[in-house]
Parts: sequence; C-alpha cells; structure tokens
Amino acid sequence: MSNLQLHVTQGTLKKSSEILGKMDNYVLVRLHSGGKTNDYKSTIVPGAAKEKPITWNYTFNIPISQAQRDARLEVWVKDEDMTKDDINGKGWVNVERCGMFNGRGSYQLRLHGDNKKQEHAGDLYFTTNYS
Repeated sequence: MSNLQLHVTQGTLKKSSEILGKMDNYVLVRLHSGGKTNDYKSTIVPGAAKEKPITWNYTFNIPISQAQRDARLEVWVKDEDMTKDDINGKGWVNVERCGMFNGRGSYQLRLHGDNKKQEHAGDLYFTTNYS
C-alpha cells in the first residue's frame, strides 16, 4: 500500500474557544474510504490565540492506495480541554479531486465553524507527498 504524507505547517483561527487563557490546539484527520474511517491526531500546540499563526510542523502518514478513489479527508482543528474538546474549525478534502495522488502539492484549507451558519473559522496550510 502507498502512503500519503500530509504535512501540516500552520493555521490561523478567527475565534478562541477559551473564555480565559490560551488554547491547546491539535489537528484531527479522519480518512473516509470504502465505508470505513481511520483517525489520525497531531501533537498538541499549547498557548495558541485567535488571529495568531499556530505552527504544528507535523506530518501525518496515511496509508492509502490509488484504488481508494472515493477517499475524503475530514479535517478538524480542536482545542483540548479537561472535559470535552472544542471544535475550532473543520473542513473536507476530496483526495482525488485535489490531485493528492499526483505526487506533491501545497494546500490552504478554509475551515468552517461547527454550526449551521458555517462561517469562516480560519485556515489550515499543509503540503502533501504521495508515494
């Protein structure tokens, strides 16, 4: 099986999920393919604030083959909390339509809020390498 390296460089968020203090953000990637899902979680970046760049510099290694043409990535930026993690933003990527099977690429994913309005919640920047 081949491998998709998804390297999250940085992101920005429009709102903070904390009333007091800083956020402790991580990226969660869920691969949807063939009726199955697999989750991948980045390291946590402590001390994040809205409108300030958050640097992850984290690489996900996602096993995927070109036969998985229906593959989609659901991507969240979350804030780790003691009780329940907050969703700061989420987005979707269609792997084939974005050309991720074609080798290397750079992407900006627009994140949306987790509500009915789907307002712009921030952006996530990443590169990919398929081998």
